[in-house]
Amino acid sequence: CRVQTLSGNVNVSAVDGSLEVSAASGDIQIASSQLALLTLDSRSGNVSLSEVHGAINLRSASGDVHLRQVSGKSLAVEAVSGDVFVDLSQPVDGSVSIRTVNGLVSCEISEASDCRVHLSTLRGNLEVALPLKDEVRDSKRVTGQLGSGTGTLDVSAGIGELFLRLRDSTA
Repeated sequence: CRVQTLSGNVNVSAVDGSLEVSAASGDIQIASSQLALLTLDSRSGNVSLSEVHGAINLRSASGDVHLRQVSGKSLAVEAVSGDVFVDLSQPVDGSVSIRTVNGLVSCEISEASDCRVHLSTLRGNLEVALPLKDEVRDSKRVTGQLGSGTGTLDVSAGIGELFLRLRDSTA
């Protein structure tokens, strides 16, 4: 499925296979989909994914990004201006990369995650609310490991705060 719009909102649900979305202006919502690959490019507008499983490659120039109950072996989020909220419904054991130039990042992961963790910010606070093996911390960077470190969780912000927490399993 391929969706392109210059102006207007995009709402997609219950898609299987691959999905490509490109929007110049407008909010994007994708829900309840099992995707081999999601490629999403938003120039202006908020992005919301809910209950989406698959490889996800998301770019946002301006607007907040909300990922709720998403999962997959590969997740890449690049945001220029806007906050990024990520709730990963399955343990991290693949590649997760979240980057924002100007905005905060809040990431919730399962305690069963098996990954190396790298968090960094140029200007902002870091809050890690879970125990990491071999943790190394300074004011702008935290590294460590969960489990045996099979996958990677790489989160960075140019200007913005970073929060890494355990996922609330009752939500």
